[in-house]
Amino acid sequence: MKKLALLAAILLLFGLTAGFAEVGVDISGEAEANFVFNLENQAAGFDNDGSVDVIFTFVEEQSIDSGTMDGWYGWIEFADFSVIYDNDADSDYYNAYNMFLWVEEGTNDGFDPAEDFFWASPEVPGEFDDYFLEDEKFIMITEPDITAKITNGTFYIVLYEAPEFDPDHVEAVEDDEDDDYVVEDDESDPGYVEPDLSQFGGITIGYDTDAFDVELYVASGDGYDMTSTNEQWLFGFNVGVSAAGAELSADFALASNVDDNAMIFGADASYTLDAGMVAIAPYVGFDYWASDVVDPGIWELGAGLDATFTNDDAINVAANYPDTGDLDLEVTVTEDGEAGFIPGLNLEVMFGAYEQFADWRINAFLSYLIGDILPYAEVDYDSLENIMVDVGVEYLGLANTTIWVEWEAHDLDKSDATVPDSGYLWMGAKVEL
Repeated sequence: MKKLALLAAILLLFGLTAGFAEVGVDISGEAEANFVFNLENQAAGFDNDGSVDVIFTFVEEQSIDSGTMDGWYGWIEFADFSVIYDNDADSDYYNAYNMFLWVEEGTNDGFDPAEDFFWASPEVPGEFDDYFLEDEKFIMITEPDITAKITNGTFYIVLYEAPEFDPDHVEAVEDDEDDDYVVEDDESDPGYVEPDLSQFGGITIGYDTDAFDVELYVASGDGYDMTSTNEQWLFGFNVGVSAAGAELSADFALASNVDDNAMIFGADASYTLDAGMVAIAPYVGFDYWASDVVDPGIWELGAGLDATFTNDDAINVAANYPDTGDLDLEVTVTEDGEAGFIPGLNLEVMFGAYEQFADWRINAFLSYLIGDILPYAEVDYDSLENIMVDVGVEYLGLANTTIWVEWEAHDLDKSDATVPDSGYLWMGAKVEL
């Protein structure tokens, strides 16, 4: 199979042969060897692993706008445009359009961009699957976000994009997105209602100052055409106030022939007190939703307090109380390993009580740096008597190198029969750049 250098193709495509020195290159990676011993069944063996991350930055992420003027004027911005190659399939850059480079077997030495490149959007999977090689390469071209408005600096009318609405004013407490813990739920986006405006068009009229802002908007569903009567409408407003450490925000929306004629309200308030070596910030939020099929409406109340010290130590308390009465509460205490009260000590303790205290979970992580030696331990225990323990020590005395010994047991009481209760013993070393 004919090989075509990725870098040469990139240079040809973007005409960067003269300015190649300006292309940013960021390479990092690691490689390691582990010896693993299963204390339950005495199985043992080596496990080697390595990875490299390569990023070529041809156009750094940037934004361009038309600039400010006096009086009334039109303003437009093209935000967050970039051209970046990244070999990591989990990269943040993968929200962009992907360009797939492939070279057919038996092709000649000529390079024809029209034949050797295909363009596809990640929103249309499989469109070119038959053409890709196993080692396909990616160049991430992030198209800019467009915002256009007419403004005098304080008042504005947003012509594009469609009005935005975020009714979720209650902080999530449980957030087990990967279902790692039996007693927790995934509540990363617990909002009762969030209207889908993806098919809506409309305008936003706003007023914005340092201490006060308000937005009024109207949107219509499915856009406009010559035949549609377009009976879907959405009306709403947002108000925000900020003064003397206090912040308040409220949203209201009324839908017509959308989401069963939903009526949505959300509000939150917070206050930050600077007490010298600690900043204390209590907050409260409320969400409410009603519609033709949900009457009376349903609601959710959230509250919490964040205490952040100047050395990055923190105490965080968060609570969530929905109309079902299932109170959730979490308390987290953090001691920063670098700047905390005790040099070298890294500590995080979390206690969570869920579903009106029917379930609970405790997680504690502790490490303490002694010269080049870092012992550490983590324990996780919940109301269903699931016990996870991870204890180890790392040696950091060699440049670019970490050497460790670790014992981990995912289920000490063996409530999950597929996981040994005696755990595993790990010994390994890693070199990283």
